[in-house]
Amino acid sequence: MRVVGVEIFLLHADAPTGPSTGPFILVKLTSDDGLNGWGQAIHRGGDLTVHALTTLGQWLKEFNAVTIEGVWQQFVQRGSGRGTNGAQMAALGAIDIALHDLVGHCLGVPVATLLGGRVRDRVPVYASFMAHLDPSLEVERVALSIERGFTAVKLHSGTQEFGEDRPTETVRVVEAIRDIWPDRQDVQIIMDVNNTFSVHEAIRVGRQLEELDVWWLEEPIAAHDLIGYNKVQASLDLAISAGEGEASLAQFRDLLLVAGLDILQPNLTACGGFTMGKKIASLAETFNRPITCHNIDPSVMTAANMQFASWARMATLPQEYFAFDEHHPLRDGSPILAKAIVPDNNGVVTLTDDPGLGIVVDEECVRSIAIALSV
Repeated sequence: MRVVGVEIFLLHADAPTGPSTGPFILVKLTSDDGLNGWGQAIHRGGDLTVHALTTLGQWLKEFNAVTIEGVWQQFVQRGSGRGTNGAQMAALGAIDIALHDLVGHCLGVPVATLLGGRVRDRVPVYASFMAHLDPSLEVERVALSIERGFTAVKLHSGTQEFGEDRPTETVRVVEAIRDIWPDRQDVQIIMDVNNTFSVHEAIRVGRQLEELDVWWLEEPIAAHDLIGYNKVQASLDLAISAGEGEASLAQFRDLLLVAGLDILQPNLTACGGFTMGKKIASLAETFNRPITCHNIDPSVMTAANMQFASWARMATLPQEYFAFDEHHPLRDGSPILAKAIVPDNNGVVTLTDDPGLGIVVDEECVRSIAIALSV
């Protein structure tokens, strides 16, 4: 199989950068037999990711015969020799996801089959709220999520805007929820404070969150502070997670060996796609650590995560799902999937046997909201 067409789409390019706004980067691959595959790159590298995708797309068209692992290894070596460049790995992730989707369509099988076969047909998900609201409004959102069948929610409470009140605000919102639902059997709470705290703040707040029966705490301190993470996790019974911004296998190794993290949270669209995901899954299995994928897009990114989580043995925790209670342009404004990925009424996504990623992209919609670049 040869790839003869590569198109890059920058969706909602004029929107402010953010998980519920934009921009979003998609890539479409076309093979010499007319089949298509879709992938996505996280936008954190901005235009650098688009430039990297353009270069990788040109390289991809040079291959006389495409093999997924062969493409991945060559691209890593050509790009940096070490595969630690964030924009490059995000671009490579989009290509890799699209290649898996393309080969899945070629063979008529889901991506999970290409990875080795499913270990689960049903993937639990949790409702992830990106924006912080007043505690009383957070309670309303949790109530709506419970009505929709979710048994776990993630709140983003500790953002930089809270200044010295950040720790207090984080605890206050959980207290409001526990006043209504006092125990984990009612609703499980995950807290993401987006690298906000110092080490001593993370430990102090973490101890309070333990008393409130929080399930796990995501990225409490700066992502690069591996020694600090080790201190935090050693001081708490509360599980600590991180990994959404890591781009190399060595970084995930250090999250386990140096930071001693309890939970790995890769983002497939940031770290190199399914091919890197398989390598991370092997690390997780070796160290007996669960995986829950980071996710800020209810369309292509969610589809990729569902395929991965249905295959990866250590994906034993619920996976992240962008909550219905917040507007997302690719689902609620200009839906780019012909059929949305919607959990069952018990907070579970049931996988189908549809080929590739198991989705149909509404290309007309994509083109109507995107800047398109042909490679």
